[in-house]
Amino acid sequence: MGTRSSGPRSRSHIPEAIKQPGDRGIGMPPSIESAEPNRGCNEPGFLTEYRAYLAVLEAFGAAGSAQAVRRCIEIAEDWHREHQLATMSLQEAANESGYSYSAVQQWVSSGRIPNAGDVYKPLVRRGDLPRKPGGHVRSVEGELAEVILDGR
Repeated sequence: MGTRSSGPRSRSHIPEAIKQPGDRGIGMPPSIESAEPNRGCNEPGFLTEYRAYLAVLEAFGAAGSAQAVRRCIEIAEDWHREHQLATMSLQEAANESGYSYSAVQQWVSSGRIPNAGDVYKPLVRRGDLPRKPGGHVRSVEGELAEVILDGR
């Protein structure tokens, strides 16, 4: 007679994309609060994980859940695209990037950052902004969560 293990069963059959530390094998996507901060033009890291979760739902035939996750992904992608294309003043750009106003101004005048405005009123697209290493990066995931939850 074989011995039966009293420990937890191996979950090697669960795709890596949905394994979470300490989960019960349910495989929920990560929360928006745990998403990586805005990294310029790169999309938020949680979208990649949500796409993997969507693939698992579709593979297991969970059409209703897959449709809901797909819609959340679409909303998040649309919002992120609009967010990255939004223009701001040089002061707003300096505040968001962590660099000084004069540095942002010099980059715009030299062409390092494209001017989305005109010569006398320069504007910067959020997606064109560099981020200061180790500086405070404004988190956009909270705003994105509100958009998804509001269904906009």
